[in-house]
Amino acid sequence: MSSRLVVSLALLGALAGLFGLHSDAVAYTIVPDGNASDWNLNVPASPDTAHLYVDTSSRGTLVWADRGADERADLTFPDRDTEADIRTFAVTADANALYFLVAMDSTVVGVRPVQVQIAIDRDRVPGSGSLHLAAFADTDVDSSAAWEYLIMTRFGSGASSPAVWDVTDVDVASAAARNAIGATQVVEIAVPWSDIGGVPTAPLRFSVASFHCDATDRTLDITASSNAIDVVTNYGNPTSLLNTWDEVSDQTLNYSLDLWFHLAPELEPISPVLISQFVYDTAAVGEEWMAIFNRSDVTLDLSGYHLGDEETAGGTEGMLTFPPGTALAAGQRLIVAQEQDAFFTTYGVFPDFEVTNTHPMVPEMLRDAIWGQGTVNLANGGDELLLLDPDYLLQDVVTFETGTYKTVTAHGGCARGQSLVRTPLRTDTDVCALDFAIAVTPTPGSGGNACLSGISPFAPMPAGTACDDGDPCTLGEVCDASGSCQPGTPENCTIDGDACTLDVCDPIFRGCHGPAPTTASCLFDANPCTDDRCDGRGACATSPMDCSGLDATCVLGVCNVTSGACETTLAAPGTSCSDGVACTELEQCDAAGACIGTAVDCGHLDGPCIIGACDVSDGSCVQDPVADTTPCDDGSLCTLDGTCQGGLCVSTDVDCSSLTDTCNVGVCDELDGTCAVAHVLAGTPCDDGDPCTQGEICQNGSCYGGSFSCGADEGTAELDAVDDTVPDTVTEEVVEDVAETSADTTAADTHVDVADPGTLADDPRATPDGCGCQLLAAGHWPRTTLPIGLCLGLVAVLWRRGRKRG
Repeated sequence: MSSRLVVSLALLGALAGLFGLHSDAVAYTIVPDGNASDWNLNVPASPDTAHLYVDTSSRGTLVWADRGADERADLTFPDRDTEADIRTFAVTADANALYFLVAMDSTVVGVRPVQVQIAIDRDRVPGSGSLHLAAFADTDVDSSAAWEYLIMTRFGSGASSPAVWDVTDVDVASAAARNAIGATQVVEIAVPWSDIGGVPTAPLRFSVASFHCDATDRTLDITASSNAIDVVTNYGNPTSLLNTWDEVSDQTLNYSLDLWFHLAPELEPISPVLISQFVYDTAAVGEEWMAIFNRSDVTLDLSGYHLGDEETAGGTEGMLTFPPGTALAAGQRLIVAQEQDAFFTTYGVFPDFEVTNTHPMVPEMLRDAIWGQGTVNLANGGDELLLLDPDYLLQDVVTFETGTYKTVTAHGGCARGQSLVRTPLRTDTDVCALDFAIAVTPTPGSGGNACLSGISPFAPMPAGTACDDGDPCTLGEVCDASGSCQPGTPENCTIDGDACTLDVCDPIFRGCHGPAPTTASCLFDANPCTDDRCDGRGACATSPMDCSGLDATCVLGVCNVTSGACETTLAAPGTSCSDGVACTELEQCDAAGACIGTAVDCGHLDGPCIIGACDVSDGSCVQDPVADTTPCDDGSLCTLDGTCQGGLCVSTDVDCSSLTDTCNVGVCDELDGTCAVAHVLAGTPCDDGDPCTQGEICQNGSCYGGSFSCGADEGTAELDAVDDTVPDTVTEEVVEDVAETSADTTAADTHVDVADPGTLADDPRATPDGCGCQLLAAGHWPRTTLPIGLCLGLVAVLWRRGRKRG
């Protein structure tokens, strides 16, 4: 069944007992005696809110928690007291009667009688019925809650039954109607269905107020204002801290609440819509989704309903709101996904709504900042999921894993990617392990049987009960007597005139008017030169007409703005083009439509023996060598006779070796090609050719060294033969004189330092190279010093002889 339906709340008039819980359900036994012990009063956590509490026998009770001490703050004692301060309001029913409980503040009792008035609007048609509360209350109900019946307690006169007024001001209460007030200010009221028009076939709307009254049950007058002391209201915002005066200062009670009774055989108030399936443990928030199910027998207007994970009014988690126009047919389901795109990727179908806007054809949920301040994000390890009506009355609460809510027992949870699905779909015990089963492979919009009752052993619902056959493109599915959903009839979609939506039911879109494919044409504008096609997301998109198929070199395909046809035209001169030749560049179209370019210049690769050339295969520049032996110039003044060899210029160096010696090198000057002397590095070892020098090094082009040194040594040695280089003319006498003159010379004085001191005296006969050190006895001279000594001795002898002669 398609969940995309028109917005109307068409009441189908189903009979009581046909659309709800199994007939074996245990009904309440309420005795109106002013004692609350026979009620299921599990009060909501947030004041000025209500929830539908369902026990394990599926008995339902509306329980309202009224904010304490919110009675008329504009009054002073005795007009203001807590005796009429409403703390709890509850409603339940059975097949025979409707029951109310109103618990007052019990700290002050017996000062003045309390009166409770409850207006019942059966048709919920604005303005249809009476607006005035009774007993000179000076208080009206809102036009949207104009009543057909008004219940009024009569504790002032001591009557045991309430008055039940109809719109003609006639008290229609039967003898079975009862009212009682206990010692702790607990008021109980029982009214037979027959007193208020019979068992309802649609929700009832209630407005509730408390008063003080006199002995005639007339409300005590409060001058120039409403006589109401307290009322049931959330002031339009359950988080506000207002009081009753803010509600009735205009003498009108604007707040009312709706309750459904006709969905179950025992007629307790229960929710017409339930959370039916959800996926919470996902890799990303965008993959979460939730589904709700309409178990009523009418199409529900869900405008203003709320769905989210915040369990306390004004909390930090999130609460979403269904936008105006949202409707859900009887027996059908509705899916809310975090993100359509993620949902479609996983399941291949569209959801009905999404939280984050990812697709233009999927409506977006609104955000409600009154109840929840944050975003809806079901925690993988446990959370709560709540469904509220537009007046913030909690219709359904589901908890899982570590999630908690005071009236609900949590389900143990499921694995990642699995879902919890209500089975059967009508089951509601507030024990989630009983209400939900695990779907290992979730199928959105399926699971759970709407043709079974919500009470074990889950007997079949009556034949004709609305159900969903799982086909989104069928209508009118109903249950048969065996508890199976029979196939519906194919949905006949209306013609919406939109070229980009399909006028047939699309099972992927899960309804009519899904997106047309991108191949579908549409009309975006009147321009013949635009191509208007659907974008595959339900919208018409446009783009310029593509005539590129006619494009050629210096020829363009263009659209004719008159005919919309593609034709050719020459490209404007200077338009870039390609002539198809790799070795041309910077081609441009000329006025005649020719593509003209210039040859690729590879001259930057030219060299003495190579030529830059263009490679015709890819237009790149490469180097080609010139023929071998081709004369070349390598650009150096210090080379001669260059010729090409394998792409290289091979030359002979200018010869400057004639200038080279031990400490100098002959080099060619690159500036003019001449030879010049270059000194070797200072400190470079060299040889000056003298065997009796040592440690020679180059300095400024010359070789310098130190003399050979021979040190003193011990011992004696025989004298060597006298060097035969001494002149023969020297006589024995002269030699003796020389020896005598030098008699004071010791052996130690005859050593000469060389490279290895103290070994040999300087004597050409000592080593092969003619230089060395030799140890001599006293009176001997080295050979190298003998001629000098002889000469000096000879001079001395001659000088003495001269003196003798003289």
